Amino acid sequence: MNKPRNLRKVNANLYEEDWREGGKPFKWHKKYELLKLNLNDVKIREGFEMSYKGIGSLVDEDSTCRPRYLQSVGEITNGTVFLINPVESEPKRFNSVRLTMRPVAVEGWAAVLNERRKAGYGPGVFSHIAGDQIEYYDEKTPHLALELTIPEDIYDSIVDKIERVRSFRQKSIELSAEIAFFRSEVDRGLEEYYHPKDYYIEHSSHNPAYFSYLVIEPEPTFVKSNEPSPDLDEEKVLEPSTQTGDQVTTALLRKLSKQAGWIITLLSFIAVLMIFHR
Repeated sequence: MNKPRNLRKVNANLYEEDWREGGKPFKWHKKYELLKLNLNDVKIREGFEMSYKGIGSLVDEDSTCRPRYLQSVGEITNGTVFLINPVESEPKRFNSVRLTMRPVAVEGWAAVLNERRKAGYGPGVFSHIAGDQIEYYDEKTPHLALELTIPEDIYDSIVDKIERVRSFRQKSIELSAEIAFFRSEVDRGLEEYYHPKDYYIEHSSHNPAYFSYLVIEPEPTFVKSNEPSPDLDEEKVLEPSTQTGDQVTTALLRKLSKQAGWIITLLSFIAVLMIFHR
């Protein structure tokens, strides 16, 4: 279902969908769902500009955040995000998210978390950026933004691991976050865990989010040297074969036959010498 129909807002955490006249409406509860992002072109910043202040961000003079952050654009790998009440001239669906991750001093983490929970947020916020909000962001078109704050020790560990795989030609960096989305009770009840999901948020909304985990899988491209490795016997280095199985078998039989012929000839010569010796 790519676009909900006849959706009525009941409260801040519930919509109802009138799918059939006289029928019982479907419930659309707002619950935490796991969103997975494949991160591209990760940038690790050592400072920030005070003008870059996202909605609900912890970056201000009184914050315990350090002047460091990580930025990236993540492609959603397990579904699509839709707007419940889209504006006609704006995008109605999104497959990518602009990510910002900031460290918080470990000793101040509990206080920050409690303060944000009182404000209705988690340690992060997932937002649809549109209208007047765009002026606070580098991206000047409607988009999705995920701002996460995590303890400094975890942040440092993430940065260290990302730096280690920068030299690999191929690498996979997957970030997962728990985000409060509206979804149909029917979809939640029928889907399997591996099914792509349709997530829904309200236009220009800011939704609580929690960092879940980050997986880094370096997949270095194999580069073959023009010279044999000094650790290997050159005669024992096997080159990849482009022959079919039958061709390889035939070639092997020919080689064995040739070797067998030499052995038979040698044995015959030895037998003749033994006869004359007697």
